[in-house]
Amino acid sequence: MSQESIDEGDVMNREETLYSEENIVEDLQHVYELEHITASLGKLDDITKHIIHLKCIEQYSSDHIGLLLGLSDDVVRQKLSR
Repeated sequence: MSQESIDEGDVMNREETLYSEENIVEDLQHVYELEHITASLGKLDDITKHIIHLKCIEQYSSDHIGLLLGLSDDVVRQKLSR
């Protein structure tokens, strides 16, 4: 095996390690953010949680959410803005 092959392999391993370390840092940041979001959502009343789910996950409009839940569009928008 030539010295050149070994050096290239070492460089590749170092790059993979650095890439993995960067991914770990990003993953930890995402975990922290998700924990913060989960804690914040846990403090909300059930109607507001449901509104957020319909808006963010189901992609419903505010007026559609209002119709589904028997609320005015203004109330839905107010709950989403807080």
